[in-house]
Amino acid sequence: REIEATQSIASDISQRKRAEEELESTLRQLELAISGAQLGIWSFDPKAPSCWFSDRSRDLLGLDDNYLADARDLEKVVHPDDWETLAAPYYGRYPDEPLAMEFRVVRPDGGIRWVSALGAAVRDEQGHFQAVYGIHFDVTERKAAEEELELARNRLDLAVEGASLGGWSYDFATGRSWYSDRSKEMYGLPLDMEVTTEVIRDSLHPDDWKEVSRPYFEGFLEDRIEIEYRVFRPDGTMRWIYSLGAVERDEGGDVREVNGVHVDITERKAAEEELADTRR
Repeated sequence: REIEATQSIASDISQRKRAEEELESTLRQLELAISGAQLGIWSFDPKAPSCWFSDRSRDLLGLDDNYLADARDLEKVVHPDDWETLAAPYYGRYPDEPLAMEFRVVRPDGGIRWVSALGAAVRDEQGHFQAVYGIHFDVTERKAAEEELELARNRLDLAVEGASLGGWSYDFATGRSWYSDRSKEMYGLPLDMEVTTEVIRDSLHPDDWKEVSRPYFEGFLEDRIEIEYRVFRPDGTMRWIYSLGAVERDEGGDVREVNGVHVDITERKAAEEELADTRR
């Protein structure tokens, strides 16, 4: 019996050792993964309330220490316009599901960084809020790209509006068309109307439909389309439309989307006809 007991104890110790080694190995792998992904780790203790930050999070936030005995000291580095939004879940009931937030940090050198924080709450058996654990990662470059894209879009919208251009697109995967408000105005369509193939066909001069639809049936043999056609508006008037589009293809060369602009060339067409009459 003593031998069996000794063997049992040795087996338990061996299993515990293997479990500890596996845990240590897992933690090392986790640390390497977090380091490689340039993630910071943080935690919040609501009872103190205090915060702890890993070296990566500390550097990202521009803090002097890894530990803040008073979590409200974090307000000193968070952009004033973002603090209330960031702090609100902690003053109220922190959600049961993981919470993702993005906020700005004003660093000691005056520079501003965008930080994304993902946190999950830990609760006891009674559901009482015990702590929050989460990660930080720097999204400054992504935010800068988004702002640059938004600025470019706004400039394009102004340019398109100033040039009285309409915008349109066609998605091959869904078969759906999109027309800007200006394009709908050219066609005399209500701004809230969904532009379908039937709506376009019914609006076009019967003699022009075949030429307009040909690229769609042929699969856009060219990467650029340029068509002039006539549109009958609901009030009976006719307008000449110039449509210029560019084809976007996937890696396999198949058409993914076509985007373009509409230009009302009715006055130009009238001037051309008047010039032709004068020449004759």
